[in-house]
Amino acid sequence: MACDKPIYTQAIQRRVYDYERFNRTWSEYKKGFGSTGTGYWLGNDLIHNLTVEKATSLYVSITLTAGATLYERYDQFYITVEADGYRIQLTGNTTGSLGDSMRVSWPNWNINGMKFSTFDRDNDMWTGGVCGHREGGWWFNECGLTFLNSDPIQNVLWDPVLSSKTQVRETMMMIK
Repeated sequence: MACDKPIYTQAIQRRVYDYERFNRTWSEYKKGFGSTGTGYWLGNDLIHNLTVEKATSLYVSITLTAGATLYERYDQFYITVEADGYRIQLTGNTTGSLGDSMRVSWPNWNINGMKFSTFDRDNDMWTGGVCGHREGGWWFNECGLTFLNSDPIQNVLWDPVLSSKTQVRETMMMIK
């Protein structure tokens, strides 16, 4: 029997309800935090090492409390080294039910090529404040249409499919 869903070998992010807090420091996102049962971030250093030397695809899934799972698959994904701000790079095609909200045509909202930001390391492009003060680390422009690491999880954003206060049970980012 053929399988249409690709097999992803490594989860780099998982949120389950609000069991694990994601409003963390730059150092915590660098090293990683959490556990497989409660939610975690693998760590930006490790994510960089896993994605930089070979073609790596990214699979993002969001499961709603009603049971539906939405997803988006990016053909190629990697992040740069810490000295470059763990900049996100997404190339190639996308497929899925979420839509490509990470690489939108509006220059101020496109996060492709943006540096990672946390509340204690402001790397976003917004001159009016710090997007990382939105309660979690992420790749922000001004600020963006996606935000999977928000605290609380009910503020997870993947616009226009999911807006703030959507009933989210779990998010996951996986690579292969």
